[in-house]
Amino acid sequence: GSSGGWTGISQTMAFTEAQISDAYVFPRYDYADNTKYNSIQVANFDTINTNIIVEIGGIVRGTYPISVGGSQNVTFPSLVAGPVVVRSDNGAKIVASLYELKRADTTGAWTGQTQMMGLPESQLSDTYIIPRYNYTLLDVVPYLVFANADSVSTTITVTIGGVVRGTYGMDPGESLVQSYNGVNGGPVEISSNNSAEIIASLLQFRRPGSSGGWTGISQTMAFTE
Repeated sequence: GSSGGWTGISQTMAFTEAQISDAYVFPRYDYADNTKYNSIQVANFDTINTNIIVEIGGIVRGTYPISVGGSQNVTFPSLVAGPVVVRSDNGAKIVASLYELKRADTTGAWTGQTQMMGLPESQLSDTYIIPRYNYTLLDVVPYLVFANADSVSTTITVTIGGVVRGTYGMDPGESLVQSYNGVNGGPVEISSNNSAEIIASLLQFRRPGSSGGWTGISQTMAFTE
């Protein structure tokens, strides 16, 4: 609401100008859950006008004319798919992020928020690292989110603390969300078996106690190896 105590917090590292690209990638977009809000935020950082194209799960979902110095917030209600590719149609430098809100119920005020910068497409890799994964607590649930961002099929392997936790065959334009109840360890390595370019993040929900709806959200892009 417009008054009362603050319930959520998010801090996102800004990009340096040298990192700015004409295309960005995210693992997944999910706006089918009424306890969560998903939007893609885009801006034109160039000196020329551009059309920004949003492709999700291999399908173009929208094209948005953005003038110099302009920005826009776009949503796709009921859509769940990945990877997400956001690009300009003329090589113009743009910037893009995934903005999410969370609440315990399907109605009412939002209590948590997170914003994750897109990974420049030129930085895509076949291996990603996250420091730690902990699904032994009752007040937090962590998910690994990953997608095949290449044009060839691949098998993605998830290794946590040196132990393989799962292997997943994935076609181009496919994404998955996985969790490993009872696992606590690190580092986390998410890799393809054939050098296919993939993308991965850590998504976490949190609540103030050991039961009830999830009120907080955090999503962080994994580092490339």
